[in-house]
Amino acid sequence: PRFVYILADQLSTSFIPRFAKTLQAPDWGLSLGVLIGLPISVFFAVIAASAPLAGVLVSRLGTRWVFMLGAVPAVLGYVMVANAATILDLLLWRCVTAVGYAFITIACQGYLASILTPSRGAGGMAVFVSTVMTGAVCGTVLGAILADRIGYRATFLVSAELVAVAALLVWRYMEPKIAIAGRDSGGALRSMLGVLRNPRVAAIVVFGAMPARIILTGFLFYIVPLFLSELGAGQPMIGRIMMIYGLAMLMTIHFGAGLSDKFGTAAGQITWAGLLTGLGAAALGFMPPIAAVMVALAIMGLCHGIASASMLAIVPGIRERETAEAGPATLSGLIAPAEYLGAALGPLIAAILVNAIGYTYAIIALGGLAIVAAVIFRLVEALPKHPAVHSGNLQTP
Repeated sequence: PRFVYILADQLSTSFIPRFAKTLQAPDWGLSLGVLIGLPISVFFAVIAASAPLAGVLVSRLGTRWVFMLGAVPAVLGYVMVANAATILDLLLWRCVTAVGYAFITIACQGYLASILTPSRGAGGMAVFVSTVMTGAVCGTVLGAILADRIGYRATFLVSAELVAVAALLVWRYMEPKIAIAGRDSGGALRSMLGVLRNPRVAAIVVFGAMPARIILTGFLFYIVPLFLSELGAGQPMIGRIMMIYGLAMLMTIHFGAGLSDKFGTAAGQITWAGLLTGLGAAALGFMPPIAAVMVALAIMGLCHGIASASMLAIVPGIRERETAEAGPATLSGLIAPAEYLGAALGPLIAAILVNAIGYTYAIIALGGLAIVAAVIFRLVEALPKHPAVHSGNLQTP
């Protein structure tokens, strides 16, 4: 079900900014570049806002019911986006779709978190990430082909149909797993703040997860479709080039998870992933643009694959006290918003950079952000370890 849903969601990845360009723009005093990035940013911002509620509902209703509940706004959102006439319409219905995305994602992640053991946390989360990336690879390519053949709007309707299929699969096959809620169901915000008060935990979120999402959405979702279109690439070619990221990530997800589970090298993997991602962006300085984009996407995919499962697995095992009180699904629902906030910032940052310095230097600047974040993360990791974080998967080389 998760694969089918991601396939549906990713059908539009390769053309969302280009579709927004075809709609009537509101007179908000913003540049067109920023306006066409807003649908991506708002989508992830709403996911961030909805994720804590999704975590609470999973604890109370169970994963299957939350998935089914999320399918309703997801289907409605895709159908109405297909009929959007203005960028404001697109923003509104992408918000509705995002609520469904948050519910479905937290339901699936909570299901895994409720059955995984700490010793196999990264390996289990690698299944989650690889499912997402397989769906993303297939969806990106198929969506680009469909958009070229039947148009943007009809492709959104195909997404709605696939979400309905995913819901049927959930109803048929997913056990109604429930992550038990803690006694203080109203203490979600306190639990989150309690986790983030630890500097090493905060470093994972602020200098690990968030920069990775900023670069992913800013570079892959916003810059790549527009930049390649400006270079003369057609929609199918844009989809194939964007697919490189997902394929590269799939190659290293399980390898990275194995390293983390066996040797406890999660922090080192996150650091090197950031550094190499930044260096990959420098290819724009000495290679032809299309070839450089392909190289940058390949390196970014390989690095994110090495780090992603480890980053997801660290969260449930950070502190036994928060996990025991809130339940693993609720904890995931509290930490995930930080990643999605980074995803929301990515297109806005990219749009501002593109308007100021152009596509090439904007990509290089995002690479510099990855390097700076990785260095700060490593420095914080080098601080004396707080006793509370000596649990589960949070190990360093």
